[in-house]
This record gives sequence, C-alpha cells and structure tokens, in this order.
Amino acid sequence: MAVEEQVLYVSSLKLRSGGATRVGQKLTIPNRVVSKLGFWLSKVGSPTGDVIFEIRKVSDDSLICSKLWGDAADLALSATYYEVTLVTAELINEEVRILAEAEGANADNCPQIHFQNTDVKANEYVTYYISPTYTDNETWDMAYRYTYSEPPPPAGGGGPAVLVAAGVI
Repeated sequence: MAVEEQVLYVSSLKLRSGGATRVGQKLTIPNRVVSKLGFWLSKVGSPTGDVIFEIRKVSDDSLICSKLWGDAADLALSATYYEVTLVTAELINEEVRILAEAEGANADNCPQIHFQNTDVKANEYVTYYISPTYTDNETWDMAYRYTYSEPPPPAGGGGPAVLVAAGVI
C-alpha cells in the first residue's frame, strides 16, 4: 500500500449549513485503487451530526464512494487526523474531489477542516461546495491523505496482443 498526502495546514474552513457543507481537495487520482481517505479536522463549540468522507467525480459531481466517519461531537478541539477505510476499495482514474461533508451545523457549533493557505501541490486545489456550486481556490491546498494500491493487471496476462497471419512463417 502507498500513500498520497499533503500534510501542511495553518488555517481551517467550517463545514456548516448556510455555508460550505462539503470541503476538500480537487485533484487527479491516476489509475489507483483507493482504500482509505483522511483529513485533519477539529470542532468549534459543540457540534452534532454526521461527518462523512467521500470522493466525487469532477465531471458530473456523481458520488464514487462515501463512508461515515462519525458524529461531529467526537472531534477534538484541535486539528487531529481522522481516517476512514472504504467498504470497497475503488479504482479511480480521473479528476475528483475528495471531501469531508457535514450538514446541520452552524457557525458557532461545527466541524472544521484544515488547509494550507499556500500552493503546496501543483494542479491540486482546495474546493468547497456552497449549494448549488463548487468554488476552487487555486492558491490553497487541503491537508489530506489517501491510501492506495496499483490496480491488478488485465485478465489474460495483460501482455501485448500478437496477431498471427495464416500461412505466414
């Protein structure tokens, strides 16, 4: 198993109703089987409600996978790394958004996700969803980690196809 990550953070964004309900990183996952996803989170006040980690296609915002992390009340007051193991590892080969999602919280009682306010990784960006659209900040990078493996070779050995013409020696 290998890990892709960006672990620097100096600031945070709140996950709350009336604001950003989904926050994470927009990036390309190049032909990898993703099995775990994590972010650095904390809480403000006394939030309640589900915190969900998910991966969505950028092309149409369809959900590739999601996993309930737990209740926002269980988050620490300071930035702490939280991770989920996906029920089924997913083969991903496209531009996606890896996200933490929470709804129902307010500005005084909510989860928050931590990010670096500089551009750490080329062609990756903080992304956040305020219904009905996403906004990407190309000068910030979310603190995240995902665990992956290489996909298995194609059935049949995966070698190049060889055509043999009849009667040719």
